[in-house]
Amino acid sequence: MNNALELRLRELNEALLVSAVRQQELAEQARDAQAATRESEGRYRTILTSIDEGFCIIEMMFDERDKPVDYRFLEVNPTFEQQSGLLNAVGKTMRELRPTHEENWFQIYGKVSLTGEPVRFVSKAKHLVGTWYDVYACRVGVPESRKVAVVFNDIPTGNGNRNPCATATPASRRSLIPPRWGCTSWTGSSACGR
Repeated sequence: MNNALELRLRELNEALLVSAVRQQELAEQARDAQAATRESEGRYRTILTSIDEGFCIIEMMFDERDKPVDYRFLEVNPTFEQQSGLLNAVGKTMRELRPTHEENWFQIYGKVSLTGEPVRFVSKAKHLVGTWYDVYACRVGVPESRKVAVVFNDIPTGNGNRNPCATATPASRRSLIPPRWGCTSWTGSSACGR
Protein backbone atom coordinates (compact mmCIF):
# COMPACT_ATOMS: atom_id res chain seq x y z
CA MET A 1 0.00 0.00 0.00
CA ASN A 2 2.79 2.35 0.89
CA ASN A 3 4.49 1.67 -2.49
CA ALA A 4 1.23 2.36 -4.33
CA LEU A 5 0.82 5.66 -2.49
CA GLU A 6 4.43 6.63 -3.20
CA LEU A 7 3.95 5.72 -6.87
CA ARG A 8 0.80 7.83 -7.06
CA LEU A 9 2.53 10.78 -5.35
CA ARG A 10 5.49 10.47 -7.75
CA GLU A 11 3.06 10.49 -10.73
CA LEU A 12 1.31 13.58 -9.38
CA ASN A 13 4.65 15.35 -8.80
CA GLU A 14 5.74 14.54 -12.36
CA ALA A 15 2.41 15.80 -13.69
CA LEU A 16 2.81 19.02 -11.69
CA LEU A 17 6.36 19.44 -12.94
CA VAL A 18 5.24 18.90 -16.55
CA SER A 19 2.42 21.38 -15.99
CA ALA A 20 4.83 23.98 -14.53
CA VAL A 21 7.24 23.50 -17.45
CA ARG A 22 4.36 23.85 -19.92
CA GLN A 23 3.14 27.00 -18.17
CA GLN A 24 6.67 28.42 -18.40
CA GLU A 25 6.79 27.58 -22.13
CA LEU A 26 3.41 29.23 -22.68
CA ALA A 27 4.51 32.33 -20.76
CA GLU A 28 7.66 32.57 -22.93
CA GLN A 29 5.59 32.17 -26.10
CA ALA A 30 3.25 34.92 -24.92
CA ARG A 31 6.21 37.24 -24.21
CA ASP A 32 7.67 36.48 -27.64
CA ALA A 33 4.31 37.17 -29.31
CA GLN A 34 3.97 40.47 -27.43
CA ALA A 35 7.49 41.50 -28.46
CA ALA A 36 6.73 40.63 -32.10
CA THR A 37 3.49 42.61 -31.93
CA ARG A 38 5.31 45.66 -30.48
CA GLU A 39 7.94 45.40 -33.21
CA SER A 40 5.27 45.13 -35.91
CA GLU A 41 3.34 48.09 -34.47
CA GLY A 42 6.58 50.09 -34.37
CA ARG A 43 7.21 49.41 -38.07
CA TYR A 44 3.60 50.32 -38.87
CA ARG A 45 3.90 53.62 -36.96
CA THR A 46 7.23 54.46 -38.60
CA ILE A 47 5.78 53.92 -42.06
CA LEU A 48 2.60 55.89 -41.39
CA THR A 49 4.40 58.84 -39.84
CA SER A 50 7.01 59.05 -42.60
CA ILE A 51 4.95 58.61 -45.79
CA ASP A 52 4.10 61.71 -47.80
CA GLU A 53 0.48 60.64 -48.27
CA GLY A 54 -2.24 61.65 -45.88
CA PHE A 55 -3.61 58.69 -43.91
CA CYS A 56 -6.56 58.27 -41.60
CA ILE A 57 -8.83 55.63 -40.19
CA ILE A 58 -12.43 56.72 -39.95
CA GLU A 59 -15.52 55.17 -38.40
CA MET A 60 -18.59 55.58 -40.57
CA MET A 61 -21.83 56.78 -39.04
CA PHE A 62 -25.17 55.79 -40.58
CA ASP A 63 -28.80 56.72 -40.04
CA GLU A 64 -31.51 54.12 -39.31
CA ARG A 65 -31.76 53.27 -43.06
CA ASP A 66 -27.99 52.64 -43.34
CA LYS A 67 -27.48 55.91 -45.21
CA PRO A 68 -24.00 57.29 -44.43
CA VAL A 69 -24.34 60.61 -42.62
CA ASP A 70 -20.92 61.34 -41.12
CA TYR A 71 -17.61 59.82 -40.10
CA ARG A 72 -15.38 60.13 -37.06
CA PHE A 73 -11.59 60.34 -37.31
CA LEU A 74 -9.98 57.63 -35.20
CA GLU A 75 -6.37 57.95 -36.32
CA VAL A 76 -4.39 60.31 -38.57
CA ASN A 77 -0.77 60.73 -39.60
CA PRO A 78 1.14 64.07 -39.68
CA THR A 79 0.71 64.45 -43.45
CA PHE A 80 -3.06 64.18 -42.99
CA GLU A 81 -3.13 67.62 -41.36
CA GLN A 82 -0.84 69.17 -43.95
CA GLN A 83 -2.85 67.92 -46.94
CA SER A 84 -6.37 68.28 -45.54
CA GLY A 85 -6.01 71.32 -43.29
CA LEU A 86 -8.02 69.48 -40.61
CA LEU A 87 -6.22 70.08 -37.31
CA ASN A 88 -6.74 67.97 -34.18
CA ALA A 89 -9.23 65.80 -36.06
CA VAL A 90 -8.92 62.63 -33.96
CA GLY A 91 -12.17 62.04 -32.08
CA LYS A 92 -14.08 64.59 -34.14
CA THR A 93 -16.51 64.04 -36.99
CA MET A 94 -16.19 65.49 -40.46
CA ARG A 95 -19.47 67.38 -40.02
CA GLU A 96 -18.04 68.98 -36.86
CA LEU A 97 -14.91 70.06 -38.72
CA ARG A 98 -16.45 70.91 -42.12
CA PRO A 99 -20.27 70.98 -41.95
CA THR A 100 -20.60 71.65 -45.69
CA HIS A 101 -18.27 68.85 -46.85
CA GLU A 102 -19.50 67.35 -50.13
CA GLU A 103 -21.99 64.49 -49.82
CA ASN A 104 -20.20 62.20 -52.29
CA TRP A 105 -17.39 61.60 -49.76
CA PHE A 106 -19.86 60.15 -47.25
CA GLN A 107 -21.46 57.99 -49.94
CA ILE A 108 -18.15 56.58 -51.19
CA TYR A 109 -16.76 55.79 -47.73
CA GLY A 110 -20.14 54.42 -46.63
CA LYS A 111 -20.16 52.01 -49.55
CA VAL A 112 -16.62 50.85 -48.75
CA SER A 113 -17.62 50.33 -45.12
CA LEU A 114 -20.74 48.32 -45.96
CA THR A 115 -19.46 46.25 -48.90
CA GLY A 116 -15.80 45.82 -48.00
CA GLU A 117 -14.87 46.66 -51.59
CA PRO A 118 -11.83 48.97 -51.74
CA VAL A 119 -12.00 51.94 -54.08
CA ARG A 120 -9.56 54.31 -55.76
CA PHE A 121 -10.88 57.64 -57.01
CA VAL A 122 -10.19 61.32 -57.56
CA SER A 123 -12.64 63.78 -56.06
CA LYS A 124 -13.08 67.45 -55.33
CA ALA A 125 -13.17 68.71 -51.74
CA LYS A 126 -13.59 72.46 -52.00
CA HIS A 127 -13.69 73.02 -48.22
CA LEU A 128 -10.30 71.43 -47.58
CA VAL A 129 -6.79 72.74 -48.29
CA GLY A 130 -6.46 70.85 -51.56
CA THR A 131 -9.10 71.16 -54.20
CA TRP A 132 -8.73 67.70 -55.73
CA TYR A 133 -7.63 64.51 -54.00
CA ASP A 134 -6.30 61.20 -55.26
CA VAL A 135 -7.79 58.69 -52.78
CA TYR A 136 -7.62 54.98 -51.94
CA ALA A 137 -10.05 53.67 -49.32
CA CYS A 138 -10.56 50.18 -47.90
CA ARG A 139 -12.43 48.65 -44.99
CA VAL A 140 -10.38 47.68 -41.94
CA GLY A 141 -11.39 45.38 -39.13
CA VAL A 142 -14.59 43.41 -38.91
CA PRO A 143 -17.56 44.64 -41.00
CA GLU A 144 -19.53 45.60 -37.87
CA SER A 145 -16.84 48.11 -36.86
CA ARG A 146 -17.60 50.17 -40.01
CA LYS A 147 -14.03 51.43 -40.13
CA VAL A 148 -12.35 52.62 -43.32
CA ALA A 149 -8.66 53.33 -43.92
CA VAL A 150 -8.03 56.23 -46.28
CA VAL A 151 -4.75 57.10 -48.03
CA PHE A 152 -4.77 60.29 -50.08
CA ASN A 153 -2.76 62.94 -51.88
CA ASP A 154 -3.64 66.50 -52.77
CA ILE A 155 -3.48 66.90 -56.56
CA PRO A 156 -2.10 70.27 -57.61
CA THR A 157 -4.30 71.23 -60.56
CA GLY A 158 -2.85 74.53 -61.71
CA ASN A 159 -6.00 74.99 -63.82
CA GLY A 160 -8.30 77.17 -61.74
CA ASN A 161 -9.47 74.28 -59.55
CA ARG A 162 -11.13 72.41 -62.42
CA ASN A 163 -11.29 68.64 -62.50
CA PRO A 164 -7.72 67.55 -63.31
CA CYS A 165 -9.05 64.84 -65.65
CA ALA A 166 -11.51 67.04 -67.52
CA THR A 167 -8.86 69.20 -69.14
CA ALA A 168 -6.00 66.71 -69.25
CA THR A 169 -4.68 65.29 -72.47
CA PRO A 170 -4.03 61.54 -72.41
CA ALA A 171 -0.30 62.20 -71.91
CA SER A 172 -0.78 64.72 -69.09
CA ARG A 173 -3.52 62.58 -67.52
CA ARG A 174 -0.93 59.83 -67.07
CA SER A 175 1.19 62.25 -65.04
CA LEU A 176 -1.78 63.11 -62.81
CA ILE A 177 -3.31 59.69 -62.38
CA PRO A 178 -1.49 56.37 -62.06
CA PRO A 179 -1.74 54.34 -65.32
CA ARG A 180 -4.06 51.74 -63.77
CA TRP A 181 -6.84 54.36 -63.62
CA GLY A 182 -9.15 55.32 -66.40
CA CYS A 183 -10.80 58.70 -66.61
CA THR A 184 -14.47 57.90 -66.14
CA SER A 185 -17.33 59.45 -64.29
CA TRP A 186 -17.82 58.40 -60.67
CA THR A 187 -20.52 60.30 -58.74
CA GLY A 188 -21.30 63.90 -58.00
CA SER A 189 -18.23 66.08 -58.25
CA SER A 190 -15.75 63.23 -58.38
CA ALA A 191 -14.21 61.81 -61.50
CA CYS A 192 -11.39 59.63 -62.70
CA GLY A 193 -12.59 56.67 -60.67
CA ARG A 194 -11.45 53.20 -61.48
